[in-house]
Amino acid sequence: MHIAICDDHIAERKQTERLLSRESDRRKAETGVLYVHSYGHEDALLKAPKQYNMFMIDMVNSEINGLGLALILCQSGITAPIFLCVSTIDYRKAYTQLPKPPGNIHFIDKPLKVAELTKIINQAIEMQADTVPMIEIRTEAETLYLFESEIICARCNTYHTEVYLCDGRIIRAGKDLLNLYSQVCVYPAFYLISRKALVNLNYIDKCSFFNLTMKNGQLFRILPFMIFFINQSLRQLNE
Repeated sequence: MHIAICDDHIAERKQTERLLSRESDRRKAETGVLYVHSYGHEDALLKAPKQYNMFMIDMVNSEINGLGLALILCQSGITAPIFLCVSTIDYRKAYTQLPKPPGNIHFIDKPLKVAELTKIINQAIEMQADTVPMIEIRTEAETLYLFESEIICARCNTYHTEVYLCDGRIIRAGKDLLNLYSQVCVYPAFYLISRKALVNLNYIDKCSFFNLTMKNGQLFRILPFMIFFINQSLRQLNE
């Protein structure tokens, strides 16, 4: 489980780190190690927040307070539990005044108590079990975390793998398509046409003996016998 701390009070941030380290030692044989990343500024956290399964936030002296940061995370698609650590700012009161408060924002009081910390981590682990896993795609500039439904297809050329997304973006990832396939092969919707082509069966527009056309217009050449296996996979997907 990956946990992000974002707290602009360095002493309290270090104390949270220590408590989580002890908590990790106690539970690693039962629920696994807690991997903790700690930040003192919101910009650092917002670079790649989708890798985390839980957030612990208290920003008091920054331009954006803890609730403001939590709302930015929610607006960016974060569904993991966000625990606002209540200290000098009454996050609970501010939260109740929101017109549409997100359901994944929770609260814990400072100073943190071991029993309460154990309780919220158990809560986060239960929520994690019900969360749809995301696919990690690394580019030269950033790391993206995508849902299965966001990826239409991918094809490899001489220099990189182009990943085509539903919103029209084309992501240029590493040169080896099989690295991507090693992540997505657990999803029945993904079908590897060749070492250089991968498609999401949900976005097939037309399929003939020689060509496969995706809903975004991407055309792939296939061998005649493959149409049988593609149709079989489609039937299994829709059962």
